[in-house]
Amino acid sequence: MHGAAQSQTAVAALLRAVAAGWDAALAVAEAVRRLEQVCVTDEAILSDERLAVDALIVLAGLKTKVRARFVIEVGGGGDELVAAVGVEAKVCYGERYDEAKMGEFLSQYVGTGLRTVDEMGCWADGVEDLKGRLLKRGKKGERI
Repeated sequence: MHGAAQSQTAVAALLRAVAAGWDAALAVAEAVRRLEQVCVTDEAILSDERLAVDALIVLAGLKTKVRARFVIEVGGGGDELVAAVGVEAKVCYGERYDEAKMGEFLSQYVGTGLRTVDEMGCWADGVEDLKGRLLKRGKKGERI
């Protein structure tokens, strides 16, 4: 909204942008709420347009910790708000799991954009499924 020309922006377009922003904020808040039910979660503002949500997956029996990061980037697409979601996974310590594959796995749950508030449990579902698969796999080999 900072970049909108005030003299050329219709009030209706501004209200649509505010409503879309509010819907996006509610969707992210719901995703964070559900993630907090399954793991330790942290949020960080990366810039005016980017927000990161970190889900820490602790595998105590394997002495391993994995950080799943969901990065939400918001931009204007004409009169509408466009939100993109990127996912990455990083092994903080412990077993050497393939970080790219874990990120791809979570991306299958998340997709590329925000969903409705009711559908935002998919982030927590993905994290729980990833944790279960890593626990099932067990020790992989060389440790970090």
